[in-house]
Amino acid sequence: AKIEQKQLEQNILSAIKTAYLNLDASEKQLDITERALRSSELNNQSLTEKFRVGSASVTEYLTANTQLITSQINRINAIYQYFKAQKELLYAIGKLE
Repeated sequence: AKIEQKQLEQNILSAIKTAYLNLDASEKQLDITERALRSSELNNQSLTEKFRVGSASVTEYLTANTQLITSQINRINAIYQYFKAQKELLYAIGKLE
C-alpha cells in the first residue's frame, strides 16, 4: 500500500511538472506568434501598397496575404494551446475538475 501511494504521489508530481512545462512552452509560443503576426501585418501592408502602385507582382502580393493568414492561424492555435495548458495545470494541481 505504501509503494502504491508513493507511486501515485510521483505520478501526480510528474503530471504537475509536465503541465507546468507545457504552460511555460505555450507562453513562449504566444510571444513568438505575436511577433510573427506583427511582422506579417507590416509586410502585408507594405506589399499591398507596392502592389497598388504597380511595384509588386501579383505573386508577391498573394504570398504576403497567405503569410498573413498563416500567421493569424498560428496565433489562434497558440492562444488555444495556452488556454488548454492553463486548464491542464489547474486540473493537475486539483483546482479544476
